[in-house]
Order: sequence, then C-alpha cells, then structure tokens
Amino acid sequence: MLGKAPEGSIIKRTSENSVVVYRAKDELEARFIVSMLKENGIEAMLRIPETPAYNGLEMMWLGDKLGEIVVLESDLNRSTELIKNNIP
Repeated sequence: MLGKAPEGSIIKRTSENSVVVYRAKDELEARFIVSMLKENGIEAMLRIPETPAYNGLEMMWLGDKLGEIVVLESDLNRSTELIKNNIP
C-alpha cells in the first residue's frame, strides 16, 4: 500500500490526474529525481510504500519499487524526457 500524499501535495492542490513517471531503485535516486524535476519547474513528489522497518528486509521485498515519483499528467512527457536524459 502506498502512503498518503502529504498535505499540500500536488495531488491535493489540483483536480488534474497525477501519474507515476518513475519507480526509483533507492531513496537517494528518488530524491535526486524529484529535486531535478522541481528545479525544472515540474511539480513532483515521492511516494514511498508504508512498510515496517525490519533491518532492511523491506528493501528485499520491494526490490526496484522503493518509491514512485509522481507528477501531474500534463508534465508526464517532459518529466520522462528529463529522467531519460539524466538518469543512466
């Protein structure tokens, strides 16, 4: 189950649909991507699944789905292009 969007998030402020643009391999990658998108004028947020912390076991369970980068649907193409050009 994914965590709820924080108060004031892009999901709460607009009626436009939010979409997942990228599933991060780790939190550092996710936070870098969100920051990069925001620096380029794209509202983005990180959704991390709610799991209990058991000495890193959640990482094994989640695999490459640690967190989802969410953007507004209208920013999907531009976000995808930025990620493609900046993330190996």
